[in-house]
Amino acid sequence: MSYLMAAVLGIIQGVAEFLPISSSGHLTLFQHFFGMPEPDNLFNVLLHFATLIAVFIYYWSDIWEMITEFFLGLRALFVPRYRSQGEPPAARRLILLIIVATLPLFLVLPIKDYVEQIGNYPAAVSCILLLTGAVLFLSDRMAHGHKNARSATLKDALLIGVAQSVATLPGLSRSGSTIAAGMACGLDRKEKGQLPGDTVVATVMSNLGLHVFAREHGLKLECTSVGDRNVLERMQEKGYALGGEQSGHMIFLDYATTGDGQLTALQVLALLKESGKKASDVFGSCARYPQVLINVPVASNDVKKAVMASDALWTAVRGEEEQLAGSGRVLVRPSGTEALMRVMVEAKTEEAAQAAADRLAALIPGLAEG
Repeated sequence: MSYLMAAVLGIIQGVAEFLPISSSGHLTLFQHFFGMPEPDNLFNVLLHFATLIAVFIYYWSDIWEMITEFFLGLRALFVPRYRSQGEPPAARRLILLIIVATLPLFLVLPIKDYVEQIGNYPAAVSCILLLTGAVLFLSDRMAHGHKNARSATLKDALLIGVAQSVATLPGLSRSGSTIAAGMACGLDRKEKGQLPGDTVVATVMSNLGLHVFAREHGLKLECTSVGDRNVLERMQEKGYALGGEQSGHMIFLDYATTGDGQLTALQVLALLKESGKKASDVFGSCARYPQVLINVPVASNDVKKAVMASDALWTAVRGEEEQLAGSGRVLVRPSGTEALMRVMVEAKTEEAAQAAADRLAALIPGLAEG
């Protein structure tokens, strides 16, 4: 085989591997039409290995996160103190689904020689390529699901794995079969994928309900100081795409660098349309905890610094947090623009939040005078 033909085969593999059109089928037909001898197995392995390297480079951060979560999952399985309530992180759940989807491929091992023989018959490969096109055409017309990686089940993963097993036939696209099986299981063909790092940027004033929702759904919530600017800076620094403040200022960094009410409304409407859910169902999935905010006037910025440095204040804060027993949150901070100390408490009931906030607010004037 000449260097030119090897390069051409590499180009065909590089293009076809990332499209649902079966790279192996196209390689077989190209070699047949141009009278090329069948390359040895090492050459075929190297062609696929090269595209595998490209996939690893492009998805390296996601792959590394899945590898890490795999071992963290094993640790949690055998060491009870590392187990957490709620849903596992999205990367851990995804690696589990991938492992399950791989299992049906072992069923092909006993007949792999017969499957490989089909590649010697270009007519058969051509017919299977037509089958690939028909499967993709029909699956695209029948797609109606709204599942994503977080709502897919083990049964879905097994069915997708079976489709990949069938796709070991030369000419039947593995990626195409995966897409078709996924849509048959109800996966959304428009699913955008995960948030970068499965992370949303919020501020320290964000409601506790958002923290609980994120934890239960395998999301990470990264909090900054109050202010759109702080949220934006953290998003740009770490490459996150979604952030916002409790005030309702949402930043969709793929579209804008500031909070935009009209853009937020359009994103919400698009979500409702694509999910097929009612607004009440979507918004009701995140419970809002009662929140009490008390502003305590102080004399100056120096007084604010003195209050924040007081051991008595933080002893009282820890005491209130212990009384809330993990079902609430306490935040005391100085205002960035006014001579005020802000006391914020969240709890399961408004009464509990109000009582804790009142006790802390009553403590601050004495600290300011001292």
